[in-house]
Amino acid sequence: QPAKTEMVWVRELKEENGEYKLVGNALPIKPVPENIGFLKKVIKEENPSRVQCDAVQMRIFHLTEGTWQEEKKMSAALRPSTEETPYGYLVP
Repeated sequence: QPAKTEMVWVRELKEENGEYKLVGNALPIKPVPENIGFLKKVIKEENPSRVQCDAVQMRIFHLTEGTWQEEKKMSAALRPSTEETPYGYLVP
């Protein structure tokens, strides 16, 4: 049985010319939210000056084989992440 993830890491993404780049510092979130929808709410609460949109407007991504993939299902459970491989979030 895999070890339970105790925290999840997130970091802001910026889109430039159709490519996504991580900016700023990674932020650990503990305890781990139940799903992607709750992760959006926690990111907004932890970064009120940076995230000035509604949580529902935020987009969440994970890196798979060098490509950022958007999390489309808000009920999806969170994947393991590290400071080096965080979830990315994009605000409008």
